[in-house]
Amino acid sequence: MNNKLTPTFLVLLTTILALVTAACQSATSEPTATPVRTETAVPTEAATAIPPTATATPNPPTAAPSPTLAPTLEPTPVVLFSETFDSDRQGWAGTDANSVREIAQGQLSVELTGDHKLVMLPAPGNIPPDVDVTFEATVDRNADDNAGAIVGAMCRVRDTGDYYWAELGITNLGGGFSVYKSIAGSETEVIGPTASAAIREAGQPNSIRLVCSGEQLEFSVNGTVLADLTDADIDSGSVMLFTLGNPGASVTFDNFQVTLPEGSDPPSVRVESPAALNPGDVILETDFASLEGWTPLAFAFDTFKRTEDFTAETGANGLYVEIPQKNTSVYAFHDGYPGQSDVQIDLDVETVAGPNRNNISLVCRSTPRGWYEFAMHSGGLWAVYRYEYGKDYALLDSGASTAIHLQKAKNHLTVTCLGDELSFYVNDVKLTSVKDALFVDGSVGVSVSTFDISGAGVEFESLAVTVPDPANPPGGAVAPTPAPASSAGGTPAASASAARIFVSAITVLGDWCSYSIGVSGFQPDESLTWTMIAPNGETTSFPGILNVNQSFLFTPQNPLGDYVLTLQGTQNTARLVINWTGACS
Repeated sequence: MNNKLTPTFLVLLTTILALVTAACQSATSEPTATPVRTETAVPTEAATAIPPTATATPNPPTAAPSPTLAPTLEPTPVVLFSETFDSDRQGWAGTDANSVREIAQGQLSVELTGDHKLVMLPAPGNIPPDVDVTFEATVDRNADDNAGAIVGAMCRVRDTGDYYWAELGITNLGGGFSVYKSIAGSETEVIGPTASAAIREAGQPNSIRLVCSGEQLEFSVNGTVLADLTDADIDSGSVMLFTLGNPGASVTFDNFQVTLPEGSDPPSVRVESPAALNPGDVILETDFASLEGWTPLAFAFDTFKRTEDFTAETGANGLYVEIPQKNTSVYAFHDGYPGQSDVQIDLDVETVAGPNRNNISLVCRSTPRGWYEFAMHSGGLWAVYRYEYGKDYALLDSGASTAIHLQKAKNHLTVTCLGDELSFYVNDVKLTSVKDALFVDGSVGVSVSTFDISGAGVEFESLAVTVPDPANPPGGAVAPTPAPASSAGGTPAASASAARIFVSAITVLGDWCSYSIGVSGFQPDESLTWTMIAPNGETTSFPGILNVNQSFLFTPQNPLGDYVLTLQGTQNTARLVINWTGACS
């Protein structure tokens, strides 16, 4: 998506203005090179009138009866989503780095604060692939005739970077349109910036319609069809409106509605309206007996190139994901939005094959812009990330916890995304709560990642998405505080194997203190990695050497508190907690 947003908006609008001028100088048609279907002529009343039937009245009427039109039975549309912005029950209002959004006078007003940064307005709920999207948008007039904003709609939006995109670029002098298609984040221009006299200038409302039905896409404004296309590359996904432009530009939206196209079958599964949901109500529940409704995404995260070298299949124990390669992440995103900004996600999962080095993650608020990810490492580490398309993963918090069942063992993960507060639990123990307001709604997902050692096999047994209850958060325990250091200077953490690390000696080196850490129980063919997490969350990792002691130096300047040491191998993991008080002990 970022590829298309890179050119400056001024260049696009300059192109549009030139085309508008040319269009106004022509007759009433669009330029001949433009792939736009002309509007069908409306038949006259006489052509569609029903001739008057013969009458038995002996004297004919003195005046000819007015012709009557044949009655037309209009089909009742199946409404999937409707928003008139009379209230803020969907949570549209808010402020972020790119916009200020307010509900007023039955409209949603969006003031753009980011420089050509995308502001998206997703339709909540489980939206089927065939949709008829309508809405009204008004771009406010600007002191600069060349400035303005882009408004539009996307259909079949998937977390894999797939979507169809139709936009209007509007200034004080008129407007133009464009259509794009994206596959795996690589965007293609289907119809470049093209002027149209049907688009009303800034300050006037435009009625916009995007129909995605089977392989047909139709984009209209104010009753005039701008584009009529055929494409079969994207067959599922959600719907959203969007806008972007110069900082200070303002756009209002109204009467946003998503219906089934005429002739489409009603969806077999509907998500309950968010207005009817209460804390504890189930939004989505699955034992992964089927992958219908889930979209996989796999890539090598060191190169960010997509890969198909993975296995994702259902079985008696749920969804089994196997990754044979190093440095690879496999995601499975649910295709529909839950229709609820605040969610609680519960997952039962187990590592069943491969080496002892992988991440298992839960995802909330996933949109084409990115998502929040809550990762549990098989070696007892955890992390919370924010991922934005086109950017790297941003670490929000990380640490280690003895609540995590190490190696090949079952774990229960719980995530709550409640307002701007994101909380992570493992086995009913709270690991962290962080605050971030970038993403406010979106889908859910699961993930497995390998690192520098290939191979991982993970079973996702069950997943439930519910409405969280702020008065009764999950769990009931908090992350345990490691026990104080023993006379040997450290406390070994519980491990499922005979492998362990321990303080073998403490040496005073002036103001410094050296802890020599012994290693035992690891296999000869294991590749080892040391990780130290300081009390302030700072993390250091480096390779280990089999059965060779490792020394750690502490100074009075080091933060006081518990240092969690982890030695992770391909088959075994061991941990140790050193309580640094500022003096050797």
